[in-house]
Amino acid sequence: MSKPHKMPDFELEKKLWEKGFTVIGVDEVGRGALAGPVYVGAFCFPIYRSSYEIRKIEAMGICDSKAAGVQKRKKLDTLVRSLSATFAVASSDVSAIDRKGIVEAVRSAVRKSVGEVLKKLQRKPYLPASQRGEPAGRVFTLLDAFPVRYIKGIGLQNQLALIGGDESSLSIAAASIVAKVARDNFMCQIAKKHNNFGWERNKGYGTREHKEALTKFGKTRFHRTDFL
Repeated sequence: MSKPHKMPDFELEKKLWEKGFTVIGVDEVGRGALAGPVYVGAFCFPIYRSSYEIRKIEAMGICDSKAAGVQKRKKLDTLVRSLSATFAVASSDVSAIDRKGIVEAVRSAVRKSVGEVLKKLQRKPYLPASQRGEPAGRVFTLLDAFPVRYIKGIGLQNQLALIGGDESSLSIAAASIVAKVARDNFMCQIAKKHNNFGWERNKGYGTREHKEALTKFGKTRFHRTDFL
């Protein structure tokens, strides 16, 4: 029997909001795929001060992208976008993965996505406090699994990396949702031209169908050389 997924909450965010931090959740998708880019989402909720508001959001059923099917993920994607203060999705393509390796390709996409969120926070004020939150000058990132050096404006002291973070933090879970839906959409688009591999179903992961097609048709420019 598979282990049930824990529903994420705002416990970590609340502690940081109370200290005056704006919180950005970060998560990647596509790390283990044989084909396609790796995507990273960076997601910022408003600073919720009201316990009622916090409980209301926690009760909406927002979960990490792995715990939701395709249709639920699409609905959650629409939901979390409507709730966000701001967010961004960045990617590293196959050439970058082959050149740098997957670890550095992920780190590069993390830096791009978080950097874009920081720019948006500087340009765009929060919604009024009466609606959702208030601006904050300091930023803290919650990441799934690993901290990332050299994020401009955010040192390691303002990062917390969590194993299974998308099951703990709603900010990380929301980041995983927007990244997953964006990557799935990309894989479905390129599947229209490269229609032998079932990417609209397997999203580039190493399913039996995908591996059999690789044996029969060979690799495309969207396949990661080192992963094959």
